[in-house]
Amino acid sequence: MQLVNHSRPRPSTSTSSIMSHRSPQASQASAVRNITIITNFFQIPRLPTINYTQYDASFTPAVPIPRKRQEFFQRLQTNVAPGIFNPKVLYDGTSIAFSPRRLEFPGGGTGCMWNVSLSGEPPRDSQGKGVIQIRLTQTAGGLITPTDVNDLILNGNSTPKTAIAVNLLQLIISQHTNLLHTHTSRGYFPGDRFQELRELGIKLIAGFYHSIRPAQGRMLLQIDTSTTAVYLSGKVIDVCLNFVGARNIRELYTDVNMKRLEKFLKGRRIRTETTGKRTKTIYGLVPQAGDFQFEKDGVGIITIQRHYQVAHNINLNHPSLWGLLLTPKTAAHPNIVPAELCTILDGQIFKGKLPNSATRDIVKFSTAKPHERLQRIHKSVEAYQSSEYLAESGMTINYNPMKIAAKLLPPPPVTFGGDKMTRVADGKWNVVGQTLQNPKPLEYWAVINFFPERVVFDSVHRAMESLGRCTRILAMVTRPPLQMKNGNPQDVEKSLGEIMEECARAVNDFRSIVGSGKFILVVILPDEAAAILHAVKFWGGVKHGILTQCVRADKLLKANDQYWNNVALKLNARLGGLNYHASNSNIMNNLKKEPFIIMGADVGHPGPRVRKPSVTSLVFSLDIHAAKYAAMCRIQNPRQEVIQDLKEMVRAALEGFIADNKIGPSKICFFRDGVSEGEYQKIRDEEIRAIDAAAEEVFAKYGVTQRPKVTFVVVGKRHHAVFFPVPRDQDAGDRTGNVKAGCVVDEGITRPGYPNFYLQSHAAIQGTSRSSNYIVLQDQNFNNHLPTVQDLAFALTHVYAKATRSVSIPAPVYYADLVCTKALLHMDPNEVARLQASDTSSVSSGQEPPLDLDAWKGAFKRVHNALVPKMWFL
Repeated sequence: MQLVNHSRPRPSTSTSSIMSHRSPQASQASAVRNITIITNFFQIPRLPTINYTQYDASFTPAVPIPRKRQEFFQRLQTNVAPGIFNPKVLYDGTSIAFSPRRLEFPGGGTGCMWNVSLSGEPPRDSQGKGVIQIRLTQTAGGLITPTDVNDLILNGNSTPKTAIAVNLLQLIISQHTNLLHTHTSRGYFPGDRFQELRELGIKLIAGFYHSIRPAQGRMLLQIDTSTTAVYLSGKVIDVCLNFVGARNIRELYTDVNMKRLEKFLKGRRIRTETTGKRTKTIYGLVPQAGDFQFEKDGVGIITIQRHYQVAHNINLNHPSLWGLLLTPKTAAHPNIVPAELCTILDGQIFKGKLPNSATRDIVKFSTAKPHERLQRIHKSVEAYQSSEYLAESGMTINYNPMKIAAKLLPPPPVTFGGDKMTRVADGKWNVVGQTLQNPKPLEYWAVINFFPERVVFDSVHRAMESLGRCTRILAMVTRPPLQMKNGNPQDVEKSLGEIMEECARAVNDFRSIVGSGKFILVVILPDEAAAILHAVKFWGGVKHGILTQCVRADKLLKANDQYWNNVALKLNARLGGLNYHASNSNIMNNLKKEPFIIMGADVGHPGPRVRKPSVTSLVFSLDIHAAKYAAMCRIQNPRQEVIQDLKEMVRAALEGFIADNKIGPSKICFFRDGVSEGEYQKIRDEEIRAIDAAAEEVFAKYGVTQRPKVTFVVVGKRHHAVFFPVPRDQDAGDRTGNVKAGCVVDEGITRPGYPNFYLQSHAAIQGTSRSSNYIVLQDQNFNNHLPTVQDLAFALTHVYAKATRSVSIPAPVYYADLVCTKALLHMDPNEVARLQASDTSSVSSGQEPPLDLDAWKGAFKRVHNALVPKMWFL
């Protein structure tokens, strides 16, 4: 077998060959337009003019809540030792403090300890109630010079010294807002804009993300709008009534609601009516709190209800209701307070995973039109003008957002059936009047409805007629479904088996039709049907190798032709067809001169406090258009960033490519999602080595010495760079007020170090468009010519099979993300329930052993062989 087409010479690395390699793109390059845009970056004309001394800060006993630590530290500076802390010290909320001058401790030395309380006069010793000891110790490094960042911004060298200097600059700009508002590590939330979601027990609050960012030759301040969720504050009983949807307080007494509320309230900080401003943390709930007995000094055994009558002249209204446990469950003397006397404090960040039902509210609250977003960002800089910490440092900020040079790439033509090219305008194109590039027949299919009480048979029949009409218009040969029947949500697998048996009776040689991937089952689901979806996908994708296309009932009932066209695109791609391609662009024409493969990879991590493995994925192109992809997924230890099985996955991908194309690729273009800045070097070292090793094994197997060249690009979505057109600039802006799709930024705000750029490849449907950040960790294919990588990335955003618009990231990256999301559907549902129950019991018993990855791997099943070459993940 020939693995590399040696008749097509590879481009050399000489300068002349680089120019010839790019010359076919001259026509496209000439269409690139230069524009000027506004960013959400602000220049820092002058860095701090003074040096800082660094100190380690420790608390005894430990204070686990960051906001409370800051309260104690601020109390130390303003109340306990104001003479020493003048000017005030910067504190990061954990264990580091920076002073604009060397602190003069009593008795000299490099450290000191103080007793601090949040109430009353400064305590004389550490024995009082609520007293914390804070110790500051000068670090060995001592003096921190802000200009240490020059090694980073001028030379691209990231060292421990530059990292400390950047952290110092971040503290200078954030200390003022952190002390005034609810905050996260890079955001603050004044709370003037909010929306309560009472049934979830949370409140959405608007605020700002702000971060010091290094750029080429300078430091910048980046500001963006941001939203976070905090727990609802207020009387505990009122919050709980709303949370469980109860009208009567008696409903809070039930065991079911008590368990829900204990999970919801655990860890919340409260104040009680009898303890003033002192705050307490909830550890659990205790039933019938008024009847709980304890031994009181000088009194003997007494109930909580009687205690409050005698000691505080308070008669409980609900003595039989559960109370709040304010000490650890192992404490010898538990502190229990009736719920009616407690108030949940405001500003406590919600760190869990919000349910899907909240998505619409979050999007609506967070979305802002571009000009509104820019106005909010511009107004937010006023907060720094009153910062004593910024003034003391000598650092200055230009309070006008930066204008920078950018480029507008021409969109690639999208090619449909009959090689008919259609024009892309504002990041989208019209499928009306088009036929699919390679339509597959929809001859063998069936429909099962798991929500018949809402979607009656006539509705199903009309919907499938609409779907069939759309598939025929797109040139998919379509017959009526073999069967349409209702399924039993209580026995999904049996229902699926029954409809397959009925199809088998209706068609000769049905087994071979299914095995060849020509059959697909359309499944109608209730609006919220996670368990049914899991059962369907495990049955089809793992056990039997049957393609399935799920449709939600609420969407089906209000579907129009546009919706059914989108379903038709998914069906054709799943069946092995090609909807359209963008390979008539200059970059793709150049790439096709030699065999190439595009890969996309991602790691999906479990949410906060969720004990599940991380999921890894790899997708790879099979065709010359880089529009048809196969996929595989694995699991590994949670929150581990490097893909552990990458060598084996890439080896399988290369074998799959060779099996389909009878030739091996000479180029590998690898797009990697989900990598944080601190992981770039590690990913480069380990994952590129794994790719090279896989290629070595596969090519050596066929006796070929020439190895494919690798270009490795990280695609970052979780950043806060936002771009806005200059007002009334029609060349740069679209009709929504966003910068046009195809906007590229590769200077002015890009980071030093690895070559990188921002590409805004799509047009926003609502709100402000977001770009993606591309970091080139290695480029052996395009001679480190960034415009070529930009062209390729932009072209690949136009081949996302289930949309008729460009997307925000290259299609293979999007697919890798989809695979990670859907991979856990390949877990045996029964095994998952058992594993989650086991993990929950371990955590609730106070133990949290390492995740039993082998047990999870036993439950995780790979996709059925029949579906491996299909786009089952759409």
